[in-house]
Amino acid sequence: MPSVLPTNRCTPLGRAVPFLVSLTFLGVSTALWKGQVDHQIYLTLSAVLMGLLGTSSLLFSIFTYHVWRTPLGRILGCSVPDIQGTWRGLLTHTHLPPGVVNPGPLIVFLVVRQSPFGLKAAVLSMESRSRVLAAAFTEEQGAVHLVYTYRKVSLFRDRRQAPPCLGTAVLTLDGTAPTSLQGTYSNQHLIQGELKFNMHAPELARSYREALGLRYTVRTARGRRTKKRPVSLQPLSPTRSQV
Repeated sequence: MPSVLPTNRCTPLGRAVPFLVSLTFLGVSTALWKGQVDHQIYLTLSAVLMGLLGTSSLLFSIFTYHVWRTPLGRILGCSVPDIQGTWRGLLTHTHLPPGVVNPGPLIVFLVVRQSPFGLKAAVLSMESRSRVLAAAFTEEQGAVHLVYTYRKVSLFRDRRQAPPCLGTAVLTLDGTAPTSLQGTYSNQHLIQGELKFNMHAPELARSYREALGLRYTVRTARGRRTKKRPVSLQPLSPTRSQV
């Protein structure tokens, strides 16, 4: 059976420190109330405890913002894959309803904003935006997958021709700092296809046009990057995207 990676347990020390400081502060306050601690000692201990609490909060913020995806974060036990950024890839349809013309491979972008506790993502095409509603990393037989559900909304003014729809996708990662994401998707209109993302940019694109203008690189297995080189992306012809 597949197991969900423990994303909510990657920083037990970070959660324990504020709890211990708060517990100690409560104990000292109780002792002062009972007359067992001198007032000056109480003020000194309060200043020390508040300093520890502030320092631990700052360290926790730094860890959440950056450190968790570094080798130090891995040593501290954070095993969440790092996929933040904009991924460029191709979408290929494998099954379409009768009467729907296959437009061929389409350039799409996966935009991921991530922390060690969750992620927000969207898939951008020239004609639609698919917002990820829920996502989780799962592990099965040594392979790590990103499983998510999404809601696709057409960017055309007349959305009656392409009403919103729900779908699911499963992408396989090749490590905690993956060089590619590959998998399949399907939606409620009985459309199925394959997704392959193998080019990455650290910036977070806000639109398809902005994603086209980014400079993409190929990630290496250790999370380093190859030398940046411009990637020429030609706009697609206006065909209906069936993501």
